[in-house]
Amino acid sequence: MKIKECVLLALCAIVNCVNGLPANTYRTEKGLICYLCPPGKFFVRDCSLDYETAICSPCPNGYYIAISSVAERCQPCSSVCPNTNYESPDDQPEIITVNCTSATDIQCECKPGFWRESGFHGMCRRAKLCEEGRGVKALATGNSDTVCEHCEPGQTFSNMSSANEKCRPCTQCDALIFTKHAWSPKDVTSRHRFRFWHTFFAGIVIVGVWCRVRRKRKHAYRSSSKDQLSSSKSTHSSESDLESTSKDDGFNENLSKTSTLRESDYRNSGPSGDRGILKKEKDNTLSQCMMDIYRDMMCSVGAIVRSNEVVGTGFRVGKRSIVTALHVVMEIIDPRKCGEQNFFKLEEASVVFTDNPLDPSARHYNFSANGLYFDKDLDFAFLKIAHPNGNLPKKLTLRKEPFKRVDTVSLIGYGHPGNPNKHFENSCQIIYRNSRAIDIAHTVFHQNIDRFRAGLLQTYDRSMVEKGYQGYDSQHLILMHCFMEHGASGSPILACVNPSAGIVEVVGVLTRGFPEFYFCLDKRHKHYLPDNCRFEAGSRMTSIYERMTSLPKEIMADFFG
Repeated sequence: MKIKECVLLALCAIVNCVNGLPANTYRTEKGLICYLCPPGKFFVRDCSLDYETAICSPCPNGYYIAISSVAERCQPCSSVCPNTNYESPDDQPEIITVNCTSATDIQCECKPGFWRESGFHGMCRRAKLCEEGRGVKALATGNSDTVCEHCEPGQTFSNMSSANEKCRPCTQCDALIFTKHAWSPKDVTSRHRFRFWHTFFAGIVIVGVWCRVRRKRKHAYRSSSKDQLSSSKSTHSSESDLESTSKDDGFNENLSKTSTLRESDYRNSGPSGDRGILKKEKDNTLSQCMMDIYRDMMCSVGAIVRSNEVVGTGFRVGKRSIVTALHVVMEIIDPRKCGEQNFFKLEEASVVFTDNPLDPSARHYNFSANGLYFDKDLDFAFLKIAHPNGNLPKKLTLRKEPFKRVDTVSLIGYGHPGNPNKHFENSCQIIYRNSRAIDIAHTVFHQNIDRFRAGLLQTYDRSMVEKGYQGYDSQHLILMHCFMEHGASGSPILACVNPSAGIVEVVGVLTRGFPEFYFCLDKRHKHYLPDNCRFEAGSRMTSIYERMTSLPKEIMADFFG
């Protein structure tokens, strides 16, 4: 109802009240009392008898009168709503809900997603969006804006900005989660091997140079007498072999000042007299056949990428799956580490199998939000590729059975500290629980624990240092020395389980380092913990297999068959 109509109706009521006339009547100049024209009709002439309705005529199409009156003409109908946005006709805040009649003008309401301010013909305003982490408690209505509420951590979540989405319940998981129908891919009918000859041979040269520097003798062999030679052989032990293949030959100079260990505890043993002073103690050369096997396996290892950043390593298994470390997945679904896990963020991440994962021309395979299987204790996860194709590299073979004791394993991953590309770590020395290397590490730790407490960055809890090497002796872990660091989490741990047949299988997944506090130290205090006292660890594939035995047989056959 327009303002002037309301005013006219009010004046008529006041006049009638003052004159003592019945409602909806008026007195003519001749003294007759006539009823007003009803809504939808305009006045023509007065009535001829008391208490008759005035002579009226209907409003023509496109015109209206909304009240009883003696108006001599009808009002034109409105063609648009009051809040029409003339600059953007396709994005109007109001819509016509009732068309114009002879007795009413058009009627408008705010569109969904808008609400009307208080006041006469208040403006329609766009409804407020509830950002990620908050859901809609009450939708915007005719006269009120959206009301938002915080989602409850661990119970509900919201992964979008919306004016109508409530907080949704979280999927409640125990140690494991498996989404039904997650693993029903179409068989990959063809496979394509990536060839990186130029990168491969360049990598071999780099690895060769690095190995030679790494194994360089700290002490020259100074005597060739038979007595000295036999003495050297008698004191040579498996533990010295273990330490000679670690990250750095011997400890740094500061260790000699802070450690009471005998130099013989960590010195490289002398070479055999009949092989010369520059000879290595053991043969770790690879045949061309074995190099071809490892080269093909390198093609099946990819970088886990989110927002053009490498967050970890993964490798292909089964028909359309990627194995990595669970904490790599957590970097994607809970980047703020606030406990609000958004599994839909997996769709924004991908795996890239090329040597340089940040190459703009690299092919990305995005993950699906469904089909995630993980275990918190063993820190591993199986992800599903959303849209696989025939260009996926071949799957790696997972070793579900125990394997014979070996001295070294190999790693393929993206965590090389000096180069972001894919690397092959051929000879990672396994550290067993009764190893002398463990005793040395514990001794150095206890001698420098006060320094480590003082050197821990302020943002970290002091109790991190107290844990030291806690958990290193878990039966589920493979402990080793290697050169890979940040970005290598999720790398496959490889073992040549049958050298004569050239069979190499995945025996574990790289997951963590010991001690955990090392990367939380400032630079001045890191040198108190030599490389020989730092270990990398991975979950054994046999333990992973045992955790997954409750899955359907077809899934286990896809992964481990």
